Amino acid sequence: MSCFAAGKHVLTEKPPALSLKEIDTMVAAARKARLKFGCTVQCRVRKSIQAVKQAIAQERFGKVLQADTFMKWFRPAAYYKSDAWRGVRRFGAGVTVQHAFHYIDLLQYLAGPRCRRSRRR
Repeated sequence: MSCFAAGKHVLTEKPPALSLKEIDTMVAAARKARLKFGCTVQCRVRKSIQAVKQAIAQERFGKVLQADTFMKWFRPAAYYKSDAWRGVRRFGAGVTVQHAFHYIDLLQYLAGPRCRRSRRR
């Protein structure tokens, strides 16, 4: 909040906060100060992802009609115990929030709008 009070725009990485209430407070503070508040997901800027994004835009694979993902990550229990928030359910602990989120985001980023368009009228 001190950034907004200082008149600064804010760009944060996922997650911007550990609860929806905190995020709502941040959004409200940005709006009140008429400043920009954004959240980036770092996987989108990887060179390989950008290459795939460009190939999809150029329709090098043809029209993308369907997309899915398969997450092969493994994290030992020690990883989840390495920070106090990682294993706490109220902070959204677990594979979906901490890891699979990136794959869900990439599906939306790479194929989302193209896969949802329908030619039916």
